[in-house]
Amino acid sequence: AETLAHEGVAGRAIVVGDVMADATLRFAPLARERVAPPHEPGTYVVATVHREANVRPARLRRIADGLSRVEAPVVFPAHPRTAAVLRAEGIALAPNVELREPLGYLAFASAASQARVIATDSGGLQKEAYWYRVPCVTMRPSTEWVDTVEKGANVLVDDDPDAIEEAVRLAVFPENTPPL
Repeated sequence: AETLAHEGVAGRAIVVGDVMADATLRFAPLARERVAPPHEPGTYVVATVHREANVRPARLRRIADGLSRVEAPVVFPAHPRTAAVLRAEGIALAPNVELREPLGYLAFASAASQARVIATDSGGLQKEAYWYRVPCVTMRPSTEWVDTVEKGANVLVDDDPDAIEEAVRLAVFPENTPPL
């Protein structure tokens, strides 16, 4: 509402909440009850890469290199087009990167909400990470969720392998974050 008013948009704005927040906060506990995490909670990274720009071979190779440098298991449920490019281009992943089939909603919510870090290019998952109180590393040059970056819960690293590794290693969810 403040942004619309600041931009001079005419009409009435009513802030009613965020259905994505409601779903995330309601289903995460249920997911954790019903689906075991892929590793001991807090010991692994969940990674997703699906944006068109990031599945181009040169960028995907750099992102894969960065994830391969992480010193923890990286659970990587791959979008079909991401998996296809990895195979077609022969992009290698280190043994710590566990390439998996896509997960269902509850299985993914269980894995993501219990991860030590989420590394992603997904706009929605950046918000979910904040609600899960899991630090996020965003593998894009920019984000629409700048408030997650401003609060210290998310860091932008683009496709830089060194930055990906360092951001994952140093990631900690800040204390006393306000509601998003």
